Amino acid sequence: MRYQSIKLPAAFLVASLLPICASLAEEVNPIPVVTDDFRFAVTPYLWAAGITGSVDYNNVQRAHTHISSDKVLSNLSIGGMLDGEVHYGRWGLMANAVFAKLSHNGSKSSNLQHGLSATVDSKTDAWLGVYTLAGTYTVYAGQSIYVDGLVGVRFLNLNSKVQLDASIANTPYTGHKTLYSSVHATDAIGGVKGRVRLGETSFFVPFYLDAGGGSAIAKFTSQQALGIGYAYKAVDLALYYNNLYYSLSNDKVSSYINLSGPALAATFKF
Repeated sequence: MRYQSIKLPAAFLVASLLPICASLAEEVNPIPVVTDDFRFAVTPYLWAAGITGSVDYNNVQRAHTHISSDKVLSNLSIGGMLDGEVHYGRWGLMANAVFAKLSHNGSKSSNLQHGLSATVDSKTDAWLGVYTLAGTYTVYAGQSIYVDGLVGVRFLNLNSKVQLDASIANTPYTGHKTLYSSVHATDAIGGVKGRVRLGETSFFVPFYLDAGGGSAIAKFTSQQALGIGYAYKAVDLALYYNNLYYSLSNDKVSSYINLSGPALAATFKF
């Protein structure tokens, strides 16, 4: 699959309104306080992620899809994104889930059999689920910087269907009209996450970085996020850029998935 990343003007409009909201609110230190009590956070978010990538079928066909930036939302049938954390003292547990179903009528499929490369039009339907679960430990908590180390697992569930154009004339293509692919991978990951307070204000810079892999299918996976946020007593608002990458391999044939784009999040603290 191949999807193009998009930019969301509305998200940047929201970012421009954050200073106005800040002027109406009491200054709150956005750095979490480590105590011997439980603390929880739930974060629903909107991730306007473009996707680039390819999916292989029996090592002889490879499907690519391109969706322009103005058509990504119209090709999204359903999607959901949620992040959650629980902490007790310095120890914690975090979970993240991303699910999306997309359909696109402008994809391309290439026949790789016998060294030939016949490219035909196709329709791609994709169901993507990425789920992360990790234990955390607060390695540093000061007045202006908070850092958690994390170790856990990431689960990938990718199912796709490609319907090829039947009107293929004067080409060596001999494939089936409909191709199916199902990819499942479980990989260990490790990384860091946290935030940096900007001066004595309620503004902060959230960051996230992990890397892992090593399963039979997913040779490498990584996620990175960096942004700007503002803290209130009960909720934090943040705008950031998020990237998730997978390098896949099956019988010496490689493919990849790369999701990247701006995200708007609201973290409810209790």
